[in-house]
Parts: sequence; structure tokens; C-alpha cells
Amino acid sequence: MKPSEEKVLADIKLKLRVWINEAHLLQFTLTFLGVIWITSSVVVAVFAGSDFIEAKYVKMSALIATLCFIIISSFNLKTKTSNYLTAWRRLSYAVYSFETEIIDIKELIKSYEESEKMLGSIDFQFNKTDLLKGENV
Repeated sequence: MKPSEEKVLADIKLKLRVWINEAHLLQFTLTFLGVIWITSSVVVAVFAGSDFIEAKYVKMSALIATLCFIIISSFNLKTKTSNYLTAWRRLSYAVYSFETEIIDIKELIKSYEESEKMLGSIDFQFNKTDLLKGENV
């Protein structure tokens, strides 16, 4: 392997470590917000109008549930997490293929470029109509 190929491979392996860490962070965030959303929604559904919990706590639970829902859907966390994992898998496969000489450096770089495109950007999509319909979740 040429020194320039070693550098490219090292850079790509570093990207892979970053991507999988970001994917895990997104998964954790999505799961955490999802659990808070569901828990807060259950509190509202069960205790709204009852004397068991003060109304201000039920309202706070409704606010928390709404905020979690808006964050998950507006930043499209589910799709973003999936994109990171798909890109990571694709590029990991390309690295293994390169290391076993199934593909050459040009194909590895092309796989990197395609994987990078899969990640996309962070989009903020706040469409009140879609949120009310439950889309983008």
C-alpha cells in the first residue's frame, strides 16, 4: 500500500469512529426523548382531571411531551440516525473490501463520497400541519 493510500485509509477509519459515535449519540437522544415523551403523555392521559396530581404538574407533563415530540420530529432524528448507521455500514464494508484487496483506492474514495452524501445535513422541519398529523416522526 502506498503512503498516500495509508493516509486516506487512516482518515476514513477516523471518520468511521466519529460516525458511529454520532450514530450512538443520536440513538441515545432519540430513545431518551421518546421515553420522556411517552411517559409524559401517559401522565397527562391518566391524571388529567383527577385530584391525584395537581393540574400544574399535568400541564408541565403536557408541555414536556410536546417539546420532546417537536424535537424528535422537527430535527427528523429517526431518519438522521438511520442515515448515519447506513453510511457507517456502507463505508465499513468498503474499508474491509479495500483491506482485502477486493476494491482499489478509487472505489474506496467513491464509497466515502457516497456515504458522506447519505449523512446529509441537519434539517429543521417545523411544519405545524405535519406535526398535527403525526408525520416526520
